[in-house]
Amino acid sequence: MLKKLAIQLICLLGLVSTFVSAQGNQPTSWKFQKDQDNKCVAQNLANPGLELMAQKLTITTKETSDLKSYVVSVNDQTVVPMSRVNLTDTACKCIRIRNMGALAANDLKIRIQGQTTSDKPVELALNVKDMAAALEALKSDTCKKS
Repeated sequence: MLKKLAIQLICLLGLVSTFVSAQGNQPTSWKFQKDQDNKCVAQNLANPGLELMAQKLTITTKETSDLKSYVVSVNDQTVVPMSRVNLTDTACKCIRIRNMGALAANDLKIRIQGQTTSDKPVELALNVKDMAAALEALKSDTCKKS
């Protein structure tokens, strides 16, 4: 009985190590897939409203759906807008961050401060892990491997 259990445990460990090595350097906090335009994108598993592409991060949450204006800071640095309050993209009711230099750190604290169309203040804080690793995986086009 103990011998059978040991054999099963060894087989399970072998499968796990094979799976881990197949994953490579792909961060586990992001899900990589192709979008409707057949481009590789990464969706954050902890915050499904975050979608990362090689040139931008898109934030779509219930808080961003009614924003009239907003300011975004990443790790206490204002990234959107640089000089004035920005307006929400009404096509997707989302916020797009295109300052990829500000997104280069692995752990990000994104803070959104804004105002709704009914002039109510909105404050949203998001913690994002493995951002730099996800950007590297997108550059290597990890979607071709899946």
